[in-house]
Amino acid sequence: MPVSEKKSYHHKDLRNALLSAAIPVLKEKGVMGLGMRELATLTGVSHGAPYRHFSDKTALLEAIAAQGYRQLSALCNSARERYRQQPLQALEEAGIGYLLFVVDNPEIARLMFSGVLSPVRQGSELGEAAACAEHDLLRIIELGKQAGLYADFDSRELTTASLSMVHGLSMLLASDRLSGQQHDERSLRALGRKVAVILLNGMLRRDAGNEER
Repeated sequence: MPVSEKKSYHHKDLRNALLSAAIPVLKEKGVMGLGMRELATLTGVSHGAPYRHFSDKTALLEAIAAQGYRQLSALCNSARERYRQQPLQALEEAGIGYLLFVVDNPEIARLMFSGVLSPVRQGSELGEAAACAEHDLLRIIELGKQAGLYADFDSRELTTASLSMVHGLSMLLASDRLSGQQHDERSLRALGRKVAVILLNGMLRRDAGNEER
């Protein structure tokens, strides 16, 4: 017997139930394999019930991506609070948290960063979540600026540089593009620390820049 619309409507926290059901399907089947009807079946509601919370599949995908950005925000906030007196440690921990999130959730990361969805649409849940995640990383950078640790660059420029490196590394790992690199947490943390040292100290020897000029 089909589930009635009335029962669907009164499903406890259906929106979050749909998101929770969607993520494993996304990981197993990818974006193309994720369907609203299947989610309705998995959550025990009628086929029309999910549309009370998501106008279409794109809206559902945007909500999943927004949830991912909120997880990155939480990682940044946790690192900042834990290492408030150690800004470099806070930045490193946030970067490693970002790396581990992407490696553990490559399908969600691709959804967030592939360009399929646009986080820039004003007022959207996804846009707000993406902006908050970037701002929370900026707040970590500003801790270091206040402590006089960084060169005389704008905080947003420093945020862009650090985000570019950790994001690039994370996506290389998620795509298995780094030959021989282990994906266990210990190995990933070691790699993340090494890259953080290169980012913070630069690639050039102190005398190399003058030789080139």
